[in-house]
Amino acid sequence: MENIKLILNRFEPISDDSFNELSKLLTKKTYAKKSFLIKKLKDFDKFFILISGLTRSLTIAEDGSKNCRSILKPPALFLSLEKEIQKNNHIFNIEFDCLTEVTVYEGNFKQFRKIAADRTDLCKLYIRGLETTLLKLIEKDAMKSHLNALERYLCLKKEIPNIENLIQLNQIANYLNITPVQFSRIRKKI
Repeated sequence: MENIKLILNRFEPISDDSFNELSKLLTKKTYAKKSFLIKKLKDFDKFFILISGLTRSLTIAEDGSKNCRSILKPPALFLSLEKEIQKNNHIFNIEFDCLTEVTVYEGNFKQFRKIAADRTDLCKLYIRGLETTLLKLIEKDAMKSHLNALERYLCLKKEIPNIENLIQLNQIANYLNITPVQFSRIRKKI
């Protein structure tokens, strides 16, 4: 459990007392490749701390088409805000699935918010997690707007050097927002 404190402290330092309270909420779990951590309106009350493996977030349109929004590698904090999205009548769902075998610490988000209400350091951790997620989404949006597919692929390779050995090539193409054929051509160029 000590390694989880080191991971959390990378985002925002928390006191031993706050960590002890938080650790009471956490359960270490391992999920198989292709498992869902969050599937549509289920599990929206959970939060996750990714410690090994790769997971991705997907948006699912009303027509069933899926778009990979992000690929997460450790350390990562994430949760589903889908319940809030649904309240605002957005027309898509969000899922998180495992691209590889994944190990996470999983906890109840409502209970986290309850203990964080009285602990400034946990509030700051929550804010830092949201900021990190927002920055990654802004970065991906900027990449899609300003970089061509080859440049986006090179950025992904820089972040996860051996990604082709970890996940399916069509999953990489989906993340890059290109077809598998286009991705194959890009790989031939390099």
